[in-house]
Amino acid sequence: MSETLLIAAIASFLLAGTVKGLTGLGLPIVAVGVLSHFTDPRTAISLIICPIFLANIWQMRRQGNFREALRNYWPLALTLMLILGVTVVATSQLDSDWLLILIGIVIAGFSLVSLGYSPPELPAHFDRPIQVFTGVVAGFLGGLTGIWGPPLVMYLLARRVDKEEFVRASGILLFAGGITLAAGYIYAGQFDGDRALLSLGMVVPTLLGFTVGEALRKRLNTEQFLSLIH
Repeated sequence: MSETLLIAAIASFLLAGTVKGLTGLGLPIVAVGVLSHFTDPRTAISLIICPIFLANIWQMRRQGNFREALRNYWPLALTLMLILGVTVVATSQLDSDWLLILIGIVIAGFSLVSLGYSPPELPAHFDRPIQVFTGVVAGFLGGLTGIWGPPLVMYLLARRVDKEEFVRASGILLFAGGITLAAGYIYAGQFDGDRALLSLGMVVPTLLGFTVGEALRKRLNTEQFLSLIH
């Protein structure tokens, strides 16, 4: 592992952790987006596995009421896990150049959509079908690129949840996807000893950043928070 990659990894996870602490989301899209400039995309995705797993445990612990959130969002979580797992295994041999292109498309697409589009409010009777649909889309994107947050953002914005519910729900859903991503990468032989060790080491800057972001989030009301997500 080069010194340049180590410095880039520490900086990217410090930034990604701050974004996650502030918004409840953003760790994969920031970390993978930055690290893909310094290493191949498979390595970039593998490095988020430990931080995303442990950061979301930390997030759920800090928010509380995660069992209630699981009862509310279990269809989305289950669908996300199934589709993400199948996609990881089915695309494990995808060429790195194509994977890098897909990561760029996901990041650029979400940036454009979040700037110019606000989803309509979701009627309660459509919630479960939309959860399943969101899980399919998020699982497919997550299995390909390691980034499955954007569809979750659109869903939660459509639900018109408040700040604390947004962070609580996103923690549950990202944790669920993180379990499957880890299992898929281990099964595909893409999370070996060196990558696992470096990924574990990146938990420290991630949680440091999370603490900073969380402190900033507490200063925001729900309206300010949602405008930041947009």
